[in-house]
Amino acid sequence: WAGLATMPTATQASLLAQVKRLQEAGKEGMTVLLVGKGGMGRSALCNSLLGERVVHASPFGRAAGGINDGPRSYSRSAGGFSLTVVDTPGVVEGDAVDEGAMASLSEFVGDLDGGVDVVVYVDRLDTYRCDARDRECCQAITRAFGKGVWQRTVVALTRGQYTVPLEDVSYAEFLERRSESLKACIRAAGAPKGAALPCVPCENGSRCATNEGGEKVTPNGDVWLSTLVEALASASIAAGASMKHDAERMARSCDRRGRLWMLPLLALQAVVVLPLARQACMWDNRREARERTPRRAVTTLPQAVSEAQAVGDDTDSIDLLGDGISYSADDAQDDLGSAAYEDNDDDEDDEDDEDDED
Repeated sequence: WAGLATMPTATQASLLAQVKRLQEAGKEGMTVLLVGKGGMGRSALCNSLLGERVVHASPFGRAAGGINDGPRSYSRSAGGFSLTVVDTPGVVEGDAVDEGAMASLSEFVGDLDGGVDVVVYVDRLDTYRCDARDRECCQAITRAFGKGVWQRTVVALTRGQYTVPLEDVSYAEFLERRSESLKACIRAAGAPKGAALPCVPCENGSRCATNEGGEKVTPNGDVWLSTLVEALASASIAAGASMKHDAERMARSCDRRGRLWMLPLLALQAVVVLPLARQACMWDNRREARERTPRRAVTTLPQAVSEAQAVGDDTDSIDLLGDGISYSADDAQDDLGSAAYEDNDDDEDDEDDEDDED
């Protein structure tokens, strides 16, 4: 591990202490997987962890000449302990999940002999809120590796030297709010409630402030590299065995989850949806038939019943006189008789008037 010797003495001692801690827990190595959206600083963080420039980090990401088109691992050894850092392309590039990158990442992790001990979800500190891209990124990671992946995840917030522009908000308060926002987004994507998800601010830039020993520190005074490695060691020990990833099994599982709903949905369609659709069509046909066929007033109950049956209406409720008011069969007969009686009276009155004029 040549880069270790270039680090400040205090940082070297801190990292070697974590190596000893891992060895005492029965671990002879640790594989760290860096994931996140594009442009979050994963490559720069990989360089910082190893203490040397093994990856060409570009602010333009994959668009700059095809940099980091696929996952790459870098291993270093010290004191009989092996540290492997896997740098990966962005899960989300632009506004959508890069399915090709996710497929290559899943396959690459599946081919790792020792599996993955710790996952580092890399995002930026100088962002106020989580958006749809964050949610899609976390959901894509859950789909690829399962919910349990968050049990061994540490959140690294790059640009940790960020100066909070709000006068009434301290750095510590802003860091806490940003951390809670990301944790809520990750838990919404399926992370178990027991997932600790520790958040560590990091600053990969050369202008990062340093303490008296030359160690890079964030505005809260923490030596961020030592703090991050300690969080990684704690997550690895708490997770226990390494995560073995079977890319083909996960793909089959995703397909199976979708197929399981096919038969119940087809049965629901046959039993519920189709009968309702047929009934709705029948109602529409009857309504259109009534609109096309002009209704006329009738004077006898048999005529009313015949007309109602012709258009499929209920014969127990008949619009006998064509005035929009429905009658039962008995009431209709009584009203018909009354109407006929009134018509006879009117005829008799007309005859009397004619006699008087004569």
